[in-house]
Amino acid sequence: MTPLVYLREDQTVELISNLNCDHEQNGVGFEWPGEDVFHVFSRYPQVAPAGRPIPVFFRFYGSDSSTDSSKITTESNELLGSRFLKIELWFENGILQKKGKLCENSGSLECDLRYVPQQSELYSRSKGLLEVDLLAKKRVVIVGMGSFGSTIAVELAKSGLGGFSLYDFDRLELSNVSRHACGISDLGRFKTHAIRDAIWNRNPFCAVDTHEVDINDNLIAFEEDCINSSLVICVTDENRSRSNVNSIALKTGTLALFGRAITRAAGGDVFRLRPGIGPCLACIQGLGLYRANEEISNVRQARRDSSAYVSLDHADATVQVGLASDISPITNLVVKLVLVELSRGLASGISSLEADLSSDFYIWANRRDVIYKLWPPMEHYFNRNSVLRWYGVKATRANDCIVCNSEMALNYG
Repeated sequence: MTPLVYLREDQTVELISNLNCDHEQNGVGFEWPGEDVFHVFSRYPQVAPAGRPIPVFFRFYGSDSSTDSSKITTESNELLGSRFLKIELWFENGILQKKGKLCENSGSLECDLRYVPQQSELYSRSKGLLEVDLLAKKRVVIVGMGSFGSTIAVELAKSGLGGFSLYDFDRLELSNVSRHACGISDLGRFKTHAIRDAIWNRNPFCAVDTHEVDINDNLIAFEEDCINSSLVICVTDENRSRSNVNSIALKTGTLALFGRAITRAAGGDVFRLRPGIGPCLACIQGLGLYRANEEISNVRQARRDSSAYVSLDHADATVQVGLASDISPITNLVVKLVLVELSRGLASGISSLEADLSSDFYIWANRRDVIYKLWPPMEHYFNRNSVLRWYGVKATRANDCIVCNSEMALNYG
């Protein structure tokens, strides 16, 4: 099998612009053992890569007449081990050429060199469906990097969104892994840092800011962040942060989305706050549509809300569980709403969803349990309530809502 070597196109351009002709530079590669696949870097990447490290030697020549693989320091074979990669670069008729060899004690093998493309090609298959050039200039704030926020961030990165500001003060724990976008290799890390790297693995050109703080204690800085962003997403599991995001979104005129699972993931809801147009979160609560109870997603929260004498086992039993598959319909709708809002008014392939997603509040019925236990089975009926469906709710601003009326009176007159 011919060894397959991936070069970063942007690093290659940078490399030849910095090297003089007939000059050598060390790099690093990472190999998937037994698969003959290598990812090669001229400088250490921003995200720690997977695989086994292998030495790499780059050489840039002035023209094809200068290419001579023996010029690459073969003595390095003895110093750095019996296995390394040679990457040669030169110009021929103004076009950059490349050649690679995998060198071992038994000899060398010609490699199939390929590029990981620059930013313009990453989302070529999305053109016509999403205005990726525009999305690359958009920035969103996401509050809560748990099972919801982590998935939403990664999906938006894959859609071509260019800027993120991530908020969460927690570290990734083993109990998070079954529902989180990150895995065991990220245990102990701040969730914000782990998701930043997950974003960069999809789109290394994203601008990502991380904040390992509780927004409830940093409202002034958070407000400034919202002013400089296109949209804010709140997917926390506690009411105080939701209330603060609601108030700041109203104050700054920033579009906001709220998403959550409720009652052991028997259902969920998504709310879109459009300041000055639709209802705010307090309006929805006043209408009785939005239950104020918090999702208890970890033992720390269960302990906080229980009496001091409650045992650890009892606290653990109160944690509201939900599978990743229970959460994915809710995160998917949040992502859809984000893309609809950021592409609104453009001739994109998802513009038809503007008419479909005209409600500001959506309820997801996940299974016939708890609040939906009296519903009939879905079976083959399409004209009655059933689980595994979304329900758009028509809701308007409450004229007597203290929160949005006072916030908007200050800012919109």
